[in-house]
Amino acid sequence: MTTEAKSCGTCTLCCKVLTVTELDKPGGVWCASCKPGVGCAIYEDRPPSCREFACLWLLDATMPAELKPERSKVVMRIESEGQRLVARCDPSTPMAWQREPTYSALKRWAGRAARDGHQVMVVSGRRHWIIGPVNDLDMGESEPNTPMSFEIKADGTLQAGGGGA
Repeated sequence: MTTEAKSCGTCTLCCKVLTVTELDKPGGVWCASCKPGVGCAIYEDRPPSCREFACLWLLDATMPAELKPERSKVVMRIESEGQRLVARCDPSTPMAWQREPTYSALKRWAGRAARDGHQVMVVSGRRHWIIGPVNDLDMGESEPNTPMSFEIKADGTLQAGGGGA
């Protein structure tokens, strides 16, 4: 059985949820160069941060069609040198991460991440959550790249504060 290679197709959600500093484009608004549902008008000349972006749905052959960003309303990527999976929600669907099958997938990744000393984080606007194998921590609103302090207890429970950020 052969599997078809994944492609963006009509999905352009990364062009909305991600920040593109080179274009002074904040996260949560459509890029002026994006044609939603079509693609990037400056694709050949797009800035480095766009060229370096790697959508986890495209990279992971096992991720089902339901997790494609245009369907799930959540763009996932690996950040912090492979230490953190970050799921960014479409501002028009800020709690999309809590819908199935997205939430179950985040919990599975959180279980593996906890064992490996990694993290799973959800970002919706300025609000952040740390997803754990047992519970989730609402870290409230903060600026991007603000350090968040929490620890994972032996039973897999997350606790705010602590030394393991």
